Amino acid sequence: MQCGCPRAFSLLYRAYYERLLGVAARRLGEEAAAQDVVQDVFLKLWERRAHWKVYGNVEAYLHQAVCNRVRDYQRRARLRKGLEVPLEPRHDVMGRSSPESRLLLRECYRLLEAELARMPRRMRTAFVLSRWYGYRHPEIARLMHISPRTVEVHVRRALRRLQRALQEDHEATGVHAPVG
Repeated sequence: MQCGCPRAFSLLYRAYYERLLGVAARRLGEEAAAQDVVQDVFLKLWERRAHWKVYGNVEAYLHQAVCNRVRDYQRRARLRKGLEVPLEPRHDVMGRSSPESRLLLRECYRLLEAELARMPRRMRTAFVLSRWYGYRHPEIARLMHISPRTVEVHVRRALRRLQRALQEDHEATGVHAPVG
């Protein structure tokens, strides 16, 4: 493979393509997307053939590469959907069940949603990926094509804006929102 031999690549492709396609299709649930993912793995492999070294099982390496690409594909799909954030509270996170606490929690979510809507798109995207989806800053940077430092700045500024909005609401209403 490292010598750039198309025959070696072709043998590798024929030996593993169908199995890898099955893995991707099961995870993605759609054949076309699975084909794109597997093709992308093999394309990257060909582009980096001069530096490609596998220590151990080739099939395990390719399987992991496909799983990683599937995750990337799913992340990009969520970004394309506009990062729909589930802001409606499903349960009382404070462990209280009084109508007042539920009302305060709903109001807190309403405030949060309103402030998120006012944020610049890239700031909101970085914040949601970090806080709602649990992505780390380097992953977000790669997805958004910005530096990890820029992601950090966006997330920090978003947190400050949210704190400020909650503080202003507290001062205006005299009611402290139940955020922990």
